[in-house]
Amino acid sequence: MLHKKLSANIYVILLFTLSFIGMILNIELFRGIDLVFGSIFIFLTMRYFGTAAGLLSAFICGGYTLFLWGNPYGLICLLLEAWFVGFFYHKYKKSLILLDGLFILLISFPLSAFSSHFLLGMDWLETILIIMKQGINMVLNVLMANLIIILIDSLRGSPSVRKVSYQELLFTLLMLSFLVPVVISLVFLGRTEVDEVRLDIQSKISRANDELTLGFYNLYNMYTKPLEKISYNLEEKIYMNNPIPEEYLSAELRKAAESAPGFVSVSLFQGNKEIHHYSSTKDYNNFYSHNDLVDRIEHDAVFSSINPPSGSVTEPFVALNQPVILNQSNTQWGVLAGIIPASDFSVLTSELNTRDLNITILDERKSVVFSTQSNLNPNDVFKRNKKEIDFERPDADKLEDKISSLNEWSEHSYSSTSTVSKSIPWSIHISMPISTYKDQLYGKLINLMLFAYLFAGIALAFSIFISYSLQISLRKVARLTNNLPEKIARDEKIVWPKVLIREISEIVDNFKTTEDKIRNMFNDILSAQENLTYLAHFDLLTNVYNRNYIMEKFTQFTEEAEDRKMAVFFIDLDRFKIINDTLGHHTGDRVLKEVAERLKKECDKEDIIARQGGDEFIIFIPFLASEEEAALKASKIVKALSKSYNLFGETYHITASLGISLYPDDGEEIHNLVKNADMAMYAAKEKGKNNYQFYNSNIRQLAVSKVRMENELRRAIERHQLELYYQPQIDLKSSRITGVEALLRWFHPELGIVSPSEFIPIAEESGLIIEIGEWVIEKACRDAKLWKRAGAGKLNISVNVSMKQFLHENLIRTINNHLQKNKLNPSNLKLEITESAAMSQPEKTISRLLLLKEMNIDLALDDFGTGFSSLHHLKNLPVDILKIDRSFINDLETNPNDTAIVKALIQMAHSLGMEVVAEGVETLAQQQILEVIGCDTLQGYVFSKPLPNKELLTLLLQYDRNSTVG
Repeated sequence: MLHKKLSANIYVILLFTLSFIGMILNIELFRGIDLVFGSIFIFLTMRYFGTAAGLLSAFICGGYTLFLWGNPYGLICLLLEAWFVGFFYHKYKKSLILLDGLFILLISFPLSAFSSHFLLGMDWLETILIIMKQGINMVLNVLMANLIIILIDSLRGSPSVRKVSYQELLFTLLMLSFLVPVVISLVFLGRTEVDEVRLDIQSKISRANDELTLGFYNLYNMYTKPLEKISYNLEEKIYMNNPIPEEYLSAELRKAAESAPGFVSVSLFQGNKEIHHYSSTKDYNNFYSHNDLVDRIEHDAVFSSINPPSGSVTEPFVALNQPVILNQSNTQWGVLAGIIPASDFSVLTSELNTRDLNITILDERKSVVFSTQSNLNPNDVFKRNKKEIDFERPDADKLEDKISSLNEWSEHSYSSTSTVSKSIPWSIHISMPISTYKDQLYGKLINLMLFAYLFAGIALAFSIFISYSLQISLRKVARLTNNLPEKIARDEKIVWPKVLIREISEIVDNFKTTEDKIRNMFNDILSAQENLTYLAHFDLLTNVYNRNYIMEKFTQFTEEAEDRKMAVFFIDLDRFKIINDTLGHHTGDRVLKEVAERLKKECDKEDIIARQGGDEFIIFIPFLASEEEAALKASKIVKALSKSYNLFGETYHITASLGISLYPDDGEEIHNLVKNADMAMYAAKEKGKNNYQFYNSNIRQLAVSKVRMENELRRAIERHQLELYYQPQIDLKSSRITGVEALLRWFHPELGIVSPSEFIPIAEESGLIIEIGEWVIEKACRDAKLWKRAGAGKLNISVNVSMKQFLHENLIRTINNHLQKNKLNPSNLKLEITESAAMSQPEKTISRLLLLKEMNIDLALDDFGTGFSSLHHLKNLPVDILKIDRSFINDLETNPNDTAIVKALIQMAHSLGMEVVAEGVETLAQQQILEVIGCDTLQGYVFSKPLPNKELLTLLLQYDRNSTVG
């Protein structure tokens, strides 16, 4: 017992020591932001020796954080973490990772934010950085601790050890596999970012120093040239022993001062005696000591500052001493001294002020000649800022290492001091504050942290997925190991694999491959981000914008100017579906591209063209002077789109209908403007297509009326308000009723009788025509069956079919079902399609007609003469009956032209083997003319109006008894 207690104490001390070492061997993530690892061993201590031991270990480690960070936050956080995790872990036996995650979210993050921002005075960027770092550090530590605990428990093999789930094990491994390289990357990238700031500042200071040095040389040359010229002239006169008149000296010194505007005075000295002096004003006469000049005489021209001036002049000055050398004897005869205001040197720094550089020019006495810093005045003795890190100092790196936080580092400046030259024995001191880079640097570091959190999320998702996959595999293994007692009974040797170690190895190997793939995928995603703007805003087919872009730009324009007039054009290509259906989608795509190019040519560069989808385009006009301008532009667009299209050597004509809505009159939201322009476009289609219409209240009312009509029509179908009426067809040769045409009627309880011309187009647009058409076929077949049973004799029934239903895939099946259900002969059913519908898609029409002909169903071409039939297509249409439109019958008695046309149509139809039916016959005179010119069948009020089923049956039975038409 004593031995076990001694061993436990040794382990506790060892863990205390390791936890303290984990704090000392910290890794600096960024300057002053460290990753510490002591809590790994605090968790181990708490796990195996209780919460109290964990708290003691946390107290020891937290004491070191007082030295490391200079505040008690680390101590408080470690103690709270050890208590929270230890208490709930030993009480509820929950996952260490889960408990520490709760602590991080509920306690650590709020506590860190409060202490960093409100107590330590950090700004929010640094606070966020601290919080994010702490989260990564704590998660990394608990994961490593949990992995060590799992390994220790697996080696101990004690039955009392808490069993670890696969998901927890996988999650731990996956998170570590992600976080370890991520943290290493963070350390490298964080230090790299800090170093890049240092190198960037050093580069800027170096460039500024080079520019200033070059500027000094330029000023030096500018000022020395006039003095050298005087010196040369004096040398000649002295050499020739010529006298030097005062007038000559005055003129020469004045020229020197004027040629170099910076000179306020120029003097000539021989020895300590001033021979001559020139000054631009009286204020600059003898305001300096001659000794200031003579004491600094060199053999070359030299810049030097002079003692603070006296008298009426208070600003600092600089002297340029040019010796007068007699070359023959190589002796100095005298000195020319030019006096320059120190403020003239500000021109050297004016162009550098915008670079956040602090520039100070020092003379040979280390006094300030000029400075961009407001706290440094000329002639002040220069003192270096304590928070400056001079690049030239050998201990600069050590000074940086003493900085304990990013915030403190950002309060420092980098600097450099250099001497110009021997002729210009001054120094240039340049410094740049690090704070300029603070926000940029913090932003980059936070982004790096965000990537780390993103990777952690990916690891979590993968752990769940792989865990689920492994559990399925283990269940399969379990099924394979059934009948285990029988194997034991047969004394079979069972060798159990070390499942945990093997699975860890497999998971790690698989995850390495997965991680590589994810990295590649992530790189692909990053590179693909450059295309996101294009994909989000452009239509890939036509290379114009899409609707999303118009939405964004509309919001932008309305925010910039609320009183601006704007317009939205909604364009739909007329009968574009025919191009797709007949020539193929590749041809349709070519048309759409051509339409987009034509729109670009007709629109201004400010206009935004977008493809809504299919054959619909939207144009947003952000700058509109008037409604007339919109009308003119719409007219040009409609005209441009109506021009012929050359498609694979063939010429095709496509038109467009265009609707216009105006901002703000027709709406203040882009959705409303597009909707209203869409309604206006449909109004243009109803007015014959190939035109434009402005949105107005009438259009809206019409649209609302259509919606209501559609809703009422749906209710009519549900409530059985639709009925079939039948109009008899009379054979003119036998004067017998040979057939009837089924005509749809709608009896609304409130609206009364609704004309088919009102609701059939709505049924076409809404697609209800398919359901209605199927009902008509079903009802007509049922009624025909009733007539047959009642003894009405053989009777053909004609049913009108819309083009949508005619080409619908269910048409053949519907007809077959109802013919068979009602035991009708297919020859008794006749289908009617209009001439204009048949000619809209002749190839598809002919194909469908041939299928119906194979079923022995007669086909009629309705309203013949009102469309634009091609005789070429007409002769190829496999139709049996030609129905002449009532518009030719109305004036048959009075208009010989109509008689001639009808006669020609009858002869043409007969020559093609077709039967002719004249519809709309209302007078006996019309009937007689039709008999004379050879018409086969008539239909109209001259014999009977359309009748309901029962009345028709009565007529049929009565007619059958009489066997003649009255």
